[in-house]
Amino acid sequence: MTACDLAPESNVARSVAVSTTTQLVARGFDLLVNVTVSLAVVRHLGPLGYGDFVVVVTVAGLTGLIAEFGLPKLAVREVSRTPSAAGVVIGTVTVVRLVLAVVAAGIAQLVLLGLDASYEVRVATLIAGTLAVSEALMSLVVVFHVSLRQQYEAFARLAANVVKLVLVLALVRADAGLVPLVAAPSATAFVAVLLAHRTAKRRFDLRLSFDSRRIPGLLREAAPIAPAMLIGVLYLKLDALMVGLLGTRRDVGVYGAAYQPIEYVLLASAVIIGVLFPLLARAQGSDHDRFVRLYRRGAEMVVAAMLPVAVVLSFIAAPLAEAAFEPRFADSAGPMIVLGWALVFIAINGWQSFTLLASGHQRVNLAYLSGAVVANVTLDVFLVPWLGPIGAAWGTLVSAALLVAASTWAVTRYARATLAPVGLARVVGANSVAALLIAGGLSVGLAWWTPVALAYVAYPVWLLLTGVLGERERSALWSPHREIDLPALESEEAQASFAAARPVEGAL
Repeated sequence: MTACDLAPESNVARSVAVSTTTQLVARGFDLLVNVTVSLAVVRHLGPLGYGDFVVVVTVAGLTGLIAEFGLPKLAVREVSRTPSAAGVVIGTVTVVRLVLAVVAAGIAQLVLLGLDASYEVRVATLIAGTLAVSEALMSLVVVFHVSLRQQYEAFARLAANVVKLVLVLALVRADAGLVPLVAAPSATAFVAVLLAHRTAKRRFDLRLSFDSRRIPGLLREAAPIAPAMLIGVLYLKLDALMVGLLGTRRDVGVYGAAYQPIEYVLLASAVIIGVLFPLLARAQGSDHDRFVRLYRRGAEMVVAAMLPVAVVLSFIAAPLAEAAFEPRFADSAGPMIVLGWALVFIAINGWQSFTLLASGHQRVNLAYLSGAVVANVTLDVFLVPWLGPIGAAWGTLVSAALLVAASTWAVTRYARATLAPVGLARVVGANSVAALLIAGGLSVGLAWWTPVALAYVAYPVWLLLTGVLGERERSALWSPHREIDLPALESEEAQASFAAARPVEGAL
């Protein structure tokens, strides 16, 4: 990399606001696309066919984590600390991830062999595995994250989603089977790859290189991250497999339908975490007070984004499931409510995990995540045969609560940071107001969607009135008159050409 837009910005708040807003817009559109696609696929395949779809997505997703191996997060941390090494770090990470993608595809087929999956499911899973290849090639978005210009990644993924939406809807209309429906998202992911590479080259002059000498160090540092990530996602996906093992194909379809909105909304927490993580990594070791403020504010933002989902689903899961999935999926309402509350705990733990990574204590995650998986499996063994899909949801909720307790202790012990009960209580207060309005609207006979829309269109007002978005808290966190604490570019050539490499205002 001869030049990269990693020099100090004049205002942290502006960069964070732009990155967060564009990511939220892109994620919002991604949510809209995925909801539309999911509804189309669910209705098209029915409970039995959708059960096969869930197996494909679950197995491909879990084994795909082998290809990721925690390397993107590690790359963000390393480039945040040494911007001049961006080209070689990202290039080396990309090559390693491509090799691991091939390994992941082979492991996925072995898993399906053990599950006695059909030929169609095996082919569909192999095709779904190409997502690991596209994500490996997307490793260069690390430079967008570190420079707080995530709008470039947002644009690339938004464009790919447009293509995916059109293609999947056309396939459903043509009465396509499982394999084409899985192939469409995998193929369109490469649209995002092409756009991201073009942007990184033109706007940042990013030049990737490969250094095999860095591989042992990267793998050594990623070693505790990778199994923790695998176990973390296994924790999220394991319920579907447990329902499949202990229940019926229809149960898998019902549970998969209930989990769909939860999984998509969980992506919103990734936006918040993705924007704040580079700042958290830079603050660690240099400004502990700022590190703690970022940690606390991040936790409040995650809860503020996730708690409304749990509140809303508690009131309208049944009519929502019937309207979205057809009466055949009416049984998904119960698990959906329980999973909505589990979502809050899962998102908080995600932020705690990144906090430990920023402080260099990523190995701690592995122990308590392993315990959570054991607890979840144990609960599923007893609850699924007894209660069916909702039993799996209760297992997730209980184990997620235990997981948050463990991760909070770990952050306090190793990262020397604590949550702010007052700030979290304000978030709960804002959602309590919204819950009262929804309950009141439903009690007077309004259509289920009306009080929900009214309550959460005004959600920013409740956040302001309860002090969640107070001026004091914003000033304490963002320090708007303070420059970003980014290391200077070490390469003299990069410093000399920085002005030419700065993205043009309004570009893209």
